[in-house]
Amino acid sequence: MRRLLLVFVAACGGSYSSSSTGGSPQALVVQAVGTQSSAIAAPGGTLQLAAYESVAGQYGGSTLLQVMASWSSSDTAVATVDANGVVTAGVNGTAVITATTGSATGQATVTVGATPAAVTIEWNLGAQTSPVSTTVAAGTPVRWHASDTDHTVVADNTPPPATVAVNQGTTTPTQTITTKGTYHYHCSIHPAMMGTLVVE
Repeated sequence: MRRLLLVFVAACGGSYSSSSTGGSPQALVVQAVGTQSSAIAAPGGTLQLAAYESVAGQYGGSTLLQVMASWSSSDTAVATVDANGVVTAGVNGTAVITATTGSATGQATVTVGATPAAVTIEWNLGAQTSPVSTTVAAGTPVRWHASDTDHTVVADNTPPPATVAVNQGTTTPTQTITTKGTYHYHCSIHPAMMGTLVVE
């Protein structure tokens, strides 16, 4: 019978769904232990995760069986995870924690700290003569706004920032950079436009 994966973060008693029935494992669940939240209040804090398979009974109902898993983090600057599923916060932001057992994987999103307000960078032709420089804390969402004409944001070398169009009168979706550093970018439509984003 085909195994389906379902992932969520919740304390014991959370819910899940599956389209299969029968006695074989139906779901891999990544679950925070002893808490209702997947958030860590501040850098340095920890959170225990565990991985479970949901086994459907022959006559309905299901049971969560804890399984051994290997663990990884999508962003080790924000959060690392050890071999026992203990997540340690690094900087404010979010990271996706993945548990793997056999061919099954499950993911849980962990948030460190309160999400800071987004910083809007004005990206206009004036950047041709006065380059734009913006300094933000690691994990702060940034976005670009154009009021005069259409522009783009393109990293001088490799991203970040990710390439994005900034059409006249619009604001781009936010980008969150968690790795500290100085990032230079320009407009591919007006190449003399230069910008610098400093992540501290």
